[in-house]
Amino acid sequence: MIVIVFLLGAALLAFLAWLARRQHDRAASAPVLTEPLEDLAAEAAAVGTAAQRARAEADAARQLVDSAERARDQAEYSFREAQYGPRPDGDEPWRLVERAALEAYRRGDLSAAQLDAIWSQVPGTGPDVREHAVRLARHRYEDAAAEAVRVRQQAYVAGVAAEVLAEEQRVAAGELSAARQSVSAGLPGLFAPSS
Repeated sequence: MIVIVFLLGAALLAFLAWLARRQHDRAASAPVLTEPLEDLAAEAAAVGTAAQRARAEADAARQLVDSAERARDQAEYSFREAQYGPRPDGDEPWRLVERAALEAYRRGDLSAAQLDAIWSQVPGTGPDVREHAVRLARHRYEDAAAEAVRVRQQAYVAGVAAEVLAEEQRVAAGELSAARQSVSAGLPGLFAPSS
């Protein structure tokens, strides 16, 4: 009888030694928790929220870039039109008045003073009217181009921030998963079937 109890005790000790060794091997491969699981979960959730917000900001910044580039393109078109297009006033009836007055002057039907009086009434006449329109259009185009560059730079920064936070989100999710595995490998893992 003593021999049977002794053999059962030895078998039980061997079984417990085997379980302890298995648990030790699992614990050696599992990461050591430095923070409580709740803190890791809260940190992972906070990083996830920040990553979502950064992605939304990056998307909004890209939309601003598209809008700024369209405004720049329109300003460039207006600048080119001011340089090479029709006169800034673009009012055809006044052009007809100008031509008619000039033809009447050439025929001798109008004096120089009468021609000057008519021309003083025509909007957009004078040597610097077109130059002023071109300068104004160029200034608007340069402002729009500078704004497009500024917005593009902001979009780049927002995109990089979104990528960094997405990576932090992946790392935090990995740490949380490893921590949960470590916790499950604890005392309940002692009695789990070996794989």
